[in-house]
Amino acid sequence: MRGNHLILKIFSTMMIIGITVLAISSVSFALIVFVSDYPTSSTSLNPVVFLNEGPSYSNQKTLGLVSTSETGSPPNIVNGTIIYINNTAPILATLETNNTLSTNVNLWINGTLPSGVTICNSSSSVTLGNYIPGTRIILKPGSPDQYFGFGVTTISPITFTLFFDYQFSPGISVTYSYPIYVNE
Repeated sequence: MRGNHLILKIFSTMMIIGITVLAISSVSFALIVFVSDYPTSSTSLNPVVFLNEGPSYSNQKTLGLVSTSETGSPPNIVNGTIIYINNTAPILATLETNNTLSTNVNLWINGTLPSGVTICNSSSSVTLGNYIPGTRIILKPGSPDQYFGFGVTTISPITFTLFFDYQFSPGISVTYSYPIYVNE
């Protein structure tokens, strides 16, 4: 819920013995605006746009290539959840986004990728291409919409954070952060 303050100025013209007098009075009140809530990750609300484990996640977790945790219903990776990545092999189609709304949602993934780490994405879990952080992705209605993977060529332990910025409409957006631990 958001509140906007609006000052209403009332101008009235008064006629007093043939002379026009301009009187100004000010009234202040709160304009209450109800804004729909668009949760992206929550254990208490059903998220409408969320990040979760992708189609090859369970195999990759068994191999020790990636590890994270989901919670809630539907299962989703909540804000602040750590994603662990191992450099044993390129990791593809590990995570996916889901948009259950009937409209498009814009997504930007921001954060500085360290040397030796690449993000890949596509609307197909089979063919993924390199993603440049800060590039807009349009999440169409339907589930799932985009698949994400991480290519790791470094053997040094690295920690960095990715920010998933979802924009539902102009002025309504939510940002969630995911710390990424590589080889730790």
